Amino acid sequence: MKQHFRNIDSRVFSDIVSEEKGYFFADIASKTKGKFVFEVDPDSREEVSLKQFKRTYGEFIDLWCSFHLADQYEGDQPVHDKPVDIIDIPSFELDLTLEKNGNIQASAILDCVALDKSVTAIPFTISRLVEVEDVRDDQGRPCFFVHETARDRAGEPPLKQKELVVALPVPIQKNEKRMLFITYRSNKLLEEVGYEKQYSFRDTTSWYPSYGYLKRSTSKMTYRIPPNLTLVSVGKKTREWEEAGKKCSTWEQNIPVAFVCFNFGDLRHYRVSQKGLPPVDIYAGGFQIDDTRRHNVGADVFNSLNYFQQLFSPYPFPSIIATEIPWSHGQGFPGFLHLGYFSFRDEIYSGINEAFKGHEVSHQWWGHIVGWETYHDQWLSEGFAEYSGALYAQMVLADKKKKLLMKMVEDWKDDILNRGSRAFVRYGFPKLPKRFTMGSESGPIWLGTRLSSSKSPIDYNILVYEKGAYVIHMLRMMMRDLKKENDDRFFAMIKDYVRTYTWKNATTEGFRQIVEKHMGQDMKWFFDQWVYGTAIPTYRFKWHIERGKDGKLLLIMDVEQSGVPEGFRMPVPVLIEFGKDQYAFIRVNVDKASNTLRGPVPQKPKKVEFNVFGSVLCREK
Repeated sequence: MKQHFRNIDSRVFSDIVSEEKGYFFADIASKTKGKFVFEVDPDSREEVSLKQFKRTYGEFIDLWCSFHLADQYEGDQPVHDKPVDIIDIPSFELDLTLEKNGNIQASAILDCVALDKSVTAIPFTISRLVEVEDVRDDQGRPCFFVHETARDRAGEPPLKQKELVVALPVPIQKNEKRMLFITYRSNKLLEEVGYEKQYSFRDTTSWYPSYGYLKRSTSKMTYRIPPNLTLVSVGKKTREWEEAGKKCSTWEQNIPVAFVCFNFGDLRHYRVSQKGLPPVDIYAGGFQIDDTRRHNVGADVFNSLNYFQQLFSPYPFPSIIATEIPWSHGQGFPGFLHLGYFSFRDEIYSGINEAFKGHEVSHQWWGHIVGWETYHDQWLSEGFAEYSGALYAQMVLADKKKKLLMKMVEDWKDDILNRGSRAFVRYGFPKLPKRFTMGSESGPIWLGTRLSSSKSPIDYNILVYEKGAYVIHMLRMMMRDLKKENDDRFFAMIKDYVRTYTWKNATTEGFRQIVEKHMGQDMKWFFDQWVYGTAIPTYRFKWHIERGKDGKLLLIMDVEQSGVPEGFRMPVPVLIEFGKDQYAFIRVNVDKASNTLRGPVPQKPKKVEFNVFGSVLCREK
């Protein structure tokens, strides 16, 4: 099982030292389907799972199913994930020495508080790329720990397991606090890249020991680096000095957050500021990036930050740092951004860079101010961030006719329904082979990271990000006042959502309650269709004009719906154009296979457009 990065020995060891029972593991060899792993783990949020290891275009652990124990499904009440945390870490400290070749020597001090019962063993998370050297408690007593090595992956150096199990010499009693001191090192976390003195960060979320899923802590981090390099970090820099030939700095994060990170290398600083608003500090490689490019990136970060403050809520951190990384992706940490190198280069197509930076900036709200409870709810973070990036691109490029936003919506649709686009200018994926994506058939967006499988390695990105964004777009269109072309209800709903879940982790059902509050109706049907379901409708739309018995003109609209189960329904907006600046909007409720609607019109329309604004994710014929 080591090849699956699952440490059975350490899991059984935890039960032995804590006198817990109930863990079950079975390695199943199928004649036709290969090997499977079946587990029942009372300490997991979803206790029962069936997994399969697959090697196709990469390595995948396909999670065939994951659910609760049978007794949790008894009764009429909905099943909720039970809390499984045994400790809390309200604060921690890190001390890192970083060398020019990327080697790291580190120590961590974790304040551990036992929650509901005494604790004898703690399963921490730490990167597979580190070597844990020693663990001690606050009395200096050594702690036995398990951090075993996984098998050699396709010729790569052996990697450690991601789980570090620490056995305590004396149990921590309920509500008692105890500090643990962990020392570790790595020559794999950071990799020096080329001649620009930049470093590739290979694990940005597990490079320090942590406990639980998205648990918030305050932190204090001290870094010691070569004197000719620059380091920036999450938090506020509170001290800077030189010692033993190293440039040293301390950074403190006083608002509890779920992640911290840093970047270092040959980085040059540029600040964008305006009185009364949070400043933006840009740090990017000095070899190819001049101050004009730093300013352009800073302007996008600054403008999007303040745009989102107006749309969502005030920004809680005193400033924001944006730093270049030698990758093409980005990542948003609290008050701190990793931005791919291309965002600092000249762009070819308007809107791509703006949307990318807007997406990462918006994670200050979607992921940090408002977290997500489990992997089932991560679509809320990425879907809102993807849509926020599109909103920012539309705003900053003064796209008053919303052509850019509609192009992005159309490209999301192409990715979901058609495996990408062959268009020369696109805001989604290029045309993808079938082996990379199954589109919406991979599963509902509620499955989160499980959508990335051996049969659909790209579908987590396509569905959680893009279909998630499209779900937000559909809600916006349903809440729109078509007569006034006004979205006030939608943005009031977003502000209420942020206000309700500030510094909390949101759930899909919790978000549904906010939506229902502002829609004024039960929205279970919508979430069943678009979040928990996979069906996407195909519409055939035709219209013609008839004269009624009274001689007045009647608009006849016929809509056929297919490809969805019985009862599937959506309100679809229709634009009726009569001439220049003469038009009307109506909503057509499509709820069965064949729908015919009749209504009077003052004159023969020049154009009738079904599903205007891309309001419903659908195929149209």
